[in-house]
Amino acid sequence: MAIELIPEDILPNVDRTGNHHLVEKDIADKIRPLMIASIIFYGKAFTTADGRKLKAEKNWLSDEYTSMHDYIMDVRNNFVAHGGVGDYEKSETVILLVPKNKKEIIYFPTNTRGQMNMFLSADGGADVLKHFDHAISIVNDKYHALFPRLVEIAKSRSLVFWMSAAQAGEAIQIDNFKK
Repeated sequence: MAIELIPEDILPNVDRTGNHHLVEKDIADKIRPLMIASIIFYGKAFTTADGRKLKAEKNWLSDEYTSMHDYIMDVRNNFVAHGGVGDYEKSETVILLVPKNKKEIIYFPTNTRGQMNMFLSADGGADVLKHFDHAISIVNDKYHALFPRLVEIAKSRSLVFWMSAAQAGEAIQIDNFKK
């Protein structure tokens, strides 16, 4: 969706660091939250959290996707989630000296700020989308591979057991079942 918001006639400018900067503020303000959300949800799958027992692992990804993964996680850690090293955002204070007349100068301190709006590749972001699709497919495959184990666990107990559990209204922690 973020890529679709960029009109073809205003392709992002690439600076010396390889980052893309949109000069159209109204478009950048719509794209940035979508990019940040995609990084948050991507990074969430690869990090641990209390209450969530599983996380995706980098080594699940095909080799061709590991450098993009590292980049996305770096953006997550140093821009989206925490802030830190990297050229993802900047802030600079300057003082403008404005001559009022021949003897007077107006000192006008101001601040310029900037942050990345989104990340793209040379091919317009196709490899970023391909990366997300790959990561999602790996997690989906692992999720669906879990189904036979769940069926095996369900079959290991009687129907009476499951009906009693349902009537009690409490969740059954299948992690406690023998593996």
